This record gives sequence, structure tokens and C-alpha cells, in this order.
Amino acid sequence: MSEKTKIPDHLIRELEDARRRIAELEAGVTERKRAGEAVQESQARLEGMLDIADDAIISMDADQRITLFNKGAERIFGYTVEETLGQPLDILLPERFVKSHREHVQDFAALPVPSPAMSERGILFGRRKDGEEFPVEISILKLEIGGETVFTAILRDIKRAEEQLIRSEKLAAVGRMTAGVAHEILNPLNIITLGLHMMADDPDTPPEFVDQVRVLEGQAIRIAKISQGLLSFARQRPVERRRFDFNETVRRTLDLVSHELRLRAVEVELRLAEGLPPILADEDQIQQVILNLLTNAHDAMSEGGRLVLRTEAIRDDGRQLVELRVEDTGEGTDPDDLDKLFDPFFTTKGEGTGLGLSICQGIIEAHGGAIRAENLPEGGTSFIIRLGIGEE
Repeated sequence: MSEKTKIPDHLIRELEDARRRIAELEAGVTERKRAGEAVQESQARLEGMLDIADDAIISMDADQRITLFNKGAERIFGYTVEETLGQPLDILLPERFVKSHREHVQDFAALPVPSPAMSERGILFGRRKDGEEFPVEISILKLEIGGETVFTAILRDIKRAEEQLIRSEKLAAVGRMTAGVAHEILNPLNIITLGLHMMADDPDTPPEFVDQVRVLEGQAIRIAKISQGLLSFARQRPVERRRFDFNETVRRTLDLVSHELRLRAVEVELRLAEGLPPILADEDQIQQVILNLLTNAHDAMSEGGRLVLRTEAIRDDGRQLVELRVEDTGEGTDPDDLDKLFDPFFTTKGEGTGLGLSICQGIIEAHGGAIRAENLPEGGTSFIIRLGIGEE
């Protein structure tokens, strides 16, 4: 019988040490992979937060070449992010100001940074892609990261900000006026509508007049609907909050128009995020907003198309939010009309009242949220709603 060979102790220790190092390397690779995924996720969330800002947010390197260009910058300057990345900031300035601004930024860059960051504010002129010059309020933040100087500028279109303020004041004035006017219209209108209905049903009414009376009755009902819309626009009804499943509300609202969408050959795609936190809001009012957006999307695709509903949980400035995107493949919206879509009485429909989106905006803002519209690169329009989940 042969004697079993004994493995020397030092080899056993070396094998164990090798296994341990391999395990450590594998753990390091896994940890770096997780860290990389976390960085990508954080970057995607940061880009999403930057893109909902109305202001232009632009980052530059030490040579004043653009490294970040958010959606707000695209809207204000008219350039796409692809057209600006790597380009000098000069393309956003009137030519006569380029030299002085470049020298100013160089002087600012040469200042010692007393802390990890320093900033300054001022007024200058910007230049859009079409050559239009306009005043902007600018805040520049200087950062030292890894020994390199990075600049981030936040620019606000002063003219547009003034227009938005005027628009807000007009909306408030219209809201105060409409409630009383609508009540005054509805009371006599109800009597007129009832009288026309009775006249059309009266056997003594000559048959040749019945059709005309029905037309008048229909127009009276339409006026009543407009008046009801004015009352809704005035936001007479208080918000009655309770906690509910936002995804489920989206599904139930979609069910209300699913038949009409099928008849028009509209394909529906639901991309509802799993684990979406419940929100504290007035479910009836939120459903009214979603229904209005779905109806608008339906009307935009008279020849068929695709409707995409997306929900997502996001964070913005420390707040936990839910986001809904309603995207259609219609013809899109004239860029000049995007800022007007939520104005009362503005409509792109032949028989529209122009109140639907104004009501939606009023409801969402009453909940502390935000709603906006943008054209999709592939065509069509996207409406984006953001709502806080709310606290008890």
C-alpha cells in the first residue's frame, strides 16, 4: 500500500492566500461595477433635474468651452446640445462683447478660491442661434475639481421672465373675474336651454322649426360647457387630498378613452415604473388632468399613431416626486406656441375653448407641482407632469 503524499504546510498557506487575493479582486471588481452603476444613475438623475429648469444651465472648462448645455439653454438660445458641446462660449454672445467677456472670465478664473467654490452675478447680452440679441441675468459659479477649474453659469432671459410675470398676473386677474361672470351666464342660460328643449319636444312646434330649435339648443349647451370650464378654471373647488396609487389612476383613466383610441388606430404603450410611491393629492382632480391630456393626444393623432404613458419616481432639490409623461406621435406643436398652450382661451383646435390646459395647469400648481410641454425629436408632443408625493 502506498503512503499518501502530505501537502506541505507552506503550500497550503500560499493556496489559501491566493484564494483570498482572488476573492478580494472579485469583490473589488464587483464594488467598482456597482459604484460605476451608481455614478451613472446619479448622473442621469442630475441631468433630468437640470433639464426641467426654465433657466439655461451651462458648464465650461478652463478654456471656456461648453461641457454641459441643458434643455433650458436649448429653449433660450435655440441651439441643440449637439451643436454646442465643445464649442467656445463665444457662440452665445454678440460679437462685440466676446473679447471683454472672455477677459472678464479669465480675470475671474485667476482669483484665488477661498473655499471649494465662489460665484458672482451680473447682467450681459446673449445671442440666439437666429442672431437675436437679448439681455440675460447671469450667475457664474467657479469650482476647483481635481486641480482643474470648472465654470457653471445660470442664465435667465430677462425679457422672457418679465413676460411670464405679466402672464401670471393676467391669469390671476382672469381667475378672479371668471367665477362671477360664469355664474351670471349660467343662471339665465339654463332657463333658455330648458325652454328650447321643451319647444323642440312640443308637438305644436312646426316640424320645419324643430331642427333649427335643436341647433339653438346645442349651441346653448356648448355655452354652458364653456361657462362650466370658466368655473373650473377659477378653481372654485378646494383640493381634497388623500393618498392613492398614481399608476392605478393612470390605468383607470386610460380605460375611459381606450375604445376611442382603438377606433382611431392609436397604439398605446404603458411604461409605468414599479414601486412608485403613493401620492397625497385630490385623485378626482388629478384624473381630470390626465384625461384632458389623453384627449388632447387622441385629437392630435387623427390618422392613428402611438401613445406612450411613462411614470417615474425622481428626486428634485431634496423632494421626492412622481413624474408622468404623455407622449403622442402627432404633428407636434409650433415652437412659438409651446409657451402659450397653458394660456386661457388659447387653442390650436377649430372648436376648442382654450381652457382645458389652463385648468390642468391650475390643478397641478394648486398641488405644488409643475406641468410643461415639449416637442419630441422624432415628432409629436410630450406633456410632463411632476407632483410631490406629499406628507400626512
